[in-house]
Amino acid sequence: MSFAEDVRFGNVSIFVIPFYIGETLRKAVFTNEELLARSAATALSSPLHKHEMAEVHLLICGTKTMRVGDTTFLLRAGDLLAIPPHTYHELLETCSDQLLQVVFSVDLPLEQTTRLHVPPSLVKLFQDEIQTALKSRDFHKLSHYFSLLCCDLFPHPLAAEKESDYAYLIRHFFDNHYYKDVYLSDLAQLLHVSEKQAERLVVKYTGNKFRQELTRHRMLIAGHLMEQKQVPLSEIAHYVGYRSYSGFWKAWKKFHQEQA
Repeated sequence: MSFAEDVRFGNVSIFVIPFYIGETLRKAVFTNEELLARSAATALSSPLHKHEMAEVHLLICGTKTMRVGDTTFLLRAGDLLAIPPHTYHELLETCSDQLLQVVFSVDLPLEQTTRLHVPPSLVKLFQDEIQTALKSRDFHKLSHYFSLLCCDLFPHPLAAEKESDYAYLIRHFFDNHYYKDVYLSDLAQLLHVSEKQAERLVVKYTGNKFRQELTRHRMLIAGHLMEQKQVPLSEIAHYVGYRSYSGFWKAWKKFHQEQA
């Protein structure tokens, strides 16, 4: 699905991918030249500059040296460097024969430059999914990798009381499975309770029954995508878990009638 493609300038396409960190909807922005960019296709150095959004650099192989503010960073394979918005930075040098990297912008309110090391196994999975997405123009799975990478940059602490464990698991279930054919039995299995008890827990922590909460998640995502006028409704329907546009539109009208 190509819902993420936003603007095309010649051979350069700009993509916007929505993803969640906790309950907050965020977006990653990148070009086809920034994903899996090799030094042969990009400058070996760059002038001092800054961006409106936070910028994330993930090295897959090779090395490069960057200066952010007054600090110089030597980045190697697996290193992730996140630069806050409106922060001056520059690329000083790269290992031109080996550099392979991913660069993208995110709307995260970072307050300081953050450096993390991403496990090789995750880097490889991310790299493979990027290649698949760029070929198929289906960025659905890729959005989950952005969530995974960015959650450490902007963590949302959760209360540790046992009672809140169910609240977290229920929210996590709907956040990560709303686009699938899921049933109350799937949630019951995750919570290790009966279906009747699972329904009670959903009502307790969300105020809705299972099917109502699933529909609410789907409609919230659909509403966000509708604000991006370039996204066809048929693609939105598929993205949020409906097999047909007619089924989605019927659910959309019913949902908003009930909300009114």
